[in-house]
Amino acid sequence: MKINLNLNSVFSWHSILLMQLIMDIAILCDIPITRQVISFIFITVMVGAIPAKLLKIESKHSASNFLLFSTAFSIFLIMFIGFLTNEFLSFLGNLHPLSTWHLLLSLNCFTFGVYFISRLKKDKRKDYFQENKSQKIPPWILTVIALPLLSIVGCFTINQGGNNFLILLSIITVCIFIFAFTFKWKNKHLTNFSSLLLFTISISLFLQSSLVTDYIVGHDIYEEFYVFSITNNNMFWNSSFSSELTSIARVNDMLSVTILPTVYCRLLNVDGNLVFKFLYPYILSWLVIGLYEFYSILFNKKESFLSVFFYTTNNVVLWLFSCRQIVAELFYIVLFILFIDNNLRPSVKKICYLIFGLALVVSHYSMAYIFMFLVSCVYIYDLLLKKTERKIQLSQILIIFVFSFTWYMYTCSAAAFKDLLNTLNFIYRNFLNDFFRAEARETMVISALGGGEIYSFWNIFGRLLFYLSEFFIVIGVGMLVINKIKGRVLNSLFKKLAIINFVILLMCIVLPHFSKALQASRFYQITLLFLAPLCIIGGKTVLSLLNKKKQKVYAILLLSFQIPFFLFQSGFVYAITGNKNWSIPLSYHKGDMDNPQLYYKIVYEEEVLAARWLRNQITSTENNRNLVYADLLMCDHVLTAYGVFAPEERRVLTNVTQPDVRSYIYLGRLNVIKESFGGYKSAMSWNASDLVSSFRERMMNKIYSNGASEIYYSNGLP
Repeated sequence: MKINLNLNSVFSWHSILLMQLIMDIAILCDIPITRQVISFIFITVMVGAIPAKLLKIESKHSASNFLLFSTAFSIFLIMFIGFLTNEFLSFLGNLHPLSTWHLLLSLNCFTFGVYFISRLKKDKRKDYFQENKSQKIPPWILTVIALPLLSIVGCFTINQGGNNFLILLSIITVCIFIFAFTFKWKNKHLTNFSSLLLFTISISLFLQSSLVTDYIVGHDIYEEFYVFSITNNNMFWNSSFSSELTSIARVNDMLSVTILPTVYCRLLNVDGNLVFKFLYPYILSWLVIGLYEFYSILFNKKESFLSVFFYTTNNVVLWLFSCRQIVAELFYIVLFILFIDNNLRPSVKKICYLIFGLALVVSHYSMAYIFMFLVSCVYIYDLLLKKTERKIQLSQILIIFVFSFTWYMYTCSAAAFKDLLNTLNFIYRNFLNDFFRAEARETMVISALGGGEIYSFWNIFGRLLFYLSEFFIVIGVGMLVINKIKGRVLNSLFKKLAIINFVILLMCIVLPHFSKALQASRFYQITLLFLAPLCIIGGKTVLSLLNKKKQKVYAILLLSFQIPFFLFQSGFVYAITGNKNWSIPLSYHKGDMDNPQLYYKIVYEEEVLAARWLRNQITSTENNRNLVYADLLMCDHVLTAYGVFAPEERRVLTNVTQPDVRSYIYLGRLNVIKESFGGYKSAMSWNASDLVSSFRERMMNKIYSNGASEIYYSNGLP
């Protein structure tokens, strides 16, 4: 079977305008399925192809490179068009600027406006992309496309009460595909589809984590869903939003979780849960492709492929539930591609840097801070050594700083900047007192250094594999420092960036409270963007010393380390051996899961129904300012995301809490079924029996129950 992918016809103006018109008709007539499919394709890829065409970003090596930039442009444009529509119409007095019709009109104005402007500019060049020759597709490559479908069906089966067999099967299938692909790497017909394989594998793995329940999964995602719900329900993004919790205020600053999902929700006419469950894993999969394109500039294709596989199969990536971080990391890696890729014209690089730099700032404040830190360190290093040729200029740093300062200072009362200053001040004040205290470091940092609880032999083996990955990274960094990586002259900028990222990991260990600023797992995941290739290089170096013939080093590395590492990181081994498992997709089918920590990432249908009932109950009363009491877990998750209760409307329930008169007590599944209260900290945990006396003293009356969630009301009467 042969395929001929002609990007000139797929992304021609005729195709773009036709897709726009079909989308308009589908939305206006509300045609099911057609509206969702066409709208998603158009606003996710086709919109971004417009600036890619105008900037003449060519696909010299693969279609994935152009599609990567098109996707990044699309996400930026959706946020930017939505933001301009929101600000302009609200300035004119429109109370619902983000309605479907306003967004559709704005999108049409952009598409047709740019088209007519482009027609005024005479460009003799009709073909922007090199024509791809017909390529033979191996039959088994077509089966790779079915991997995401296998994950979707597997999650649906689990949600309907079935077992996790299909999820386990998909994990084994991934291992088979990866090994076969690596073993047959010399076949040029296969290597042409490396991006396709990585994309389908990554999205199938990411969908397992997001689709395993009917509701959103994670921790920070509940605050993100809260600000999205407010924006979507009001059809208006409030840039002057204020809250008792600065964390919610700074999340509201981010267009990546307010305007972006609102535009998708409105144009596709789907539930917000579906947008969060499909859109962000899709974007994260394009981050994987961005990494492959980035690594391919610096390393050979096989090393790049294995590096991306190592990154993707690490549990800090598999269970990355921060949507704003996912979007920001896509722009983050594209920005570094601009620094390293010499195929792009300087003028195009400057324009793309402005666009993606602004997109990074409005997507996630922490990623913007880390980016500024990295490029500033590189610039200072070059300045001290008086290097004349500098990849990073002072003007580029100042641009991101100005973007950040302007955006974070003038939205939501500068919550993002205040939080940064408070964090730095806290670390500085407690540095000397807590330097030698292990409690000043996160649990994950202690585990990475050899501490922490061990549950079984399999847990020991899995931890040893993780320590081996750390050892390989250290070896890779050492090889990088002493310039002993054979066969290539690595980009000097990458060397500096990799070393700085390694230093950031060391700071998480050395500096007290530093890792808590973002969480150690996220620091590790972000630094892996640069350190993943060094793990492969370190592993290859060690195996080369052990294997004097140096034959099939990559295959040995894959079989002896990467595939076992993936099987442990995904939770596969723990699932088939019956050990304690941290994988939600592989544990959710058990019902009330054995590992209580998994409750911290999910919500149940009964909890959502109770939270929505309570919201409607309070809204319908004359005095809708009643306080709601719940334990820390329920406050932060279900009441925030699905009850849409503001911080000032809810209070944390403890075993010594005396609820106010005319207040509500919300109990979730963990409280009712497990009779356990508290949240993330053991010091705040207690049993249901400790609450009985408080209920009786305050005359608490049960007003709602669905078997797994209960609501009590205190009327103050005997």
